[in-house]
Amino acid sequence: MDYEAVIESTYKWVLHGKAKMYLLFFFIMFLLIFVLERMVEIFWGQFYFSYEAEAIFSDIYYVAQALVFAGMVCLIRVSLKNSGFQSIKISVFKIVDVFFLQILELWYLLVWNLEKRYRVIQLLSLMGILLTNYAASVVRSELLAYSLIFLSIIYFLCVLYSSIRLLFPTLILINKGIKIKDAILESWRLTHQREKEIFIALVFVLLFLFVLCAITSFFAGAVANIILLFFGLHAILGSSLSADLELARHIGAAFGVSVFIVGYWFAISKIYLQVVKHHDSSTRIKRILAWRVLYPKKLGRGRVRKKAGKAKNFGKKRSR
Repeated sequence: MDYEAVIESTYKWVLHGKAKMYLLFFFIMFLLIFVLERMVEIFWGQFYFSYEAEAIFSDIYYVAQALVFAGMVCLIRVSLKNSGFQSIKISVFKIVDVFFLQILELWYLLVWNLEKRYRVIQLLSLMGILLTNYAASVVRSELLAYSLIFLSIIYFLCVLYSSIRLLFPTLILINKGIKIKDAILESWRLTHQREKEIFIALVFVLLFLFVLCAITSFFAGAVANIILLFFGLHAILGSSLSADLELARHIGAAFGVSVFIVGYWFAISKIYLQVVKHHDSSTRIKRILAWRVLYPKKLGRGRVRKKAGKAKNFGKKRSR
């Protein structure tokens, strides 16, 4: 796997025009989500909010979350096109399919492992965690605490394995437009015997994006803090300066999270591209080898006929 190309995709999306639009969209939506509840708390001492106003604010909050999810689906389509894939048109029904796909993915991640040799281990560790946690709440014991840690590690490793194998169902669903269960099985088939490469690529991508997110959050928060010193809430409404500082922190966090999401999906699409290319090339090689093993006589006859034809043509040329 070309790790350098994968890491480059985490920041080269800046050259893509539509990616910048999605960055602005996610920034506005996340800022609205992060700040909405806090703004209500800030204004609570100065303004009176009725129950109807609280309902309106909660509705705006949930609508913003729904828009973030829909925007993420559209972003995945843009990232697939950037990697050279064809994708289906995004509609409300397709967004609903992606939502149900996420629910089914959680079932296979957290409960029902598709790998049979790990399924029993994951189910037993999950049941053990629940029983041990209940017993620890009744009786305090170091043995129960160590048992809970041990079972949690086993369960985490099973979930980590499934998360690597189920990295591409959403991309496959948007790319090919197949059924939800088929997208999950297709992702499981594509990632077979490529878990280590995908895991290493994910580690590099997440580390790089965390650093990039921290840097962009710091600078965006600093710029917002400078602007709010002159045009902030304390200057307009006479509130405390701490409210402006907290608002600047939310602005930086919203911008950093937006950068992380856009870079993440562009990097995942690049990993998906390399996995698909490797799978297609290995499939062609396997077909050629299988054809040679199953039909060696036909291949031999074809070669003999080609040689006979060449000899015949050579004899005609000499006679002329």
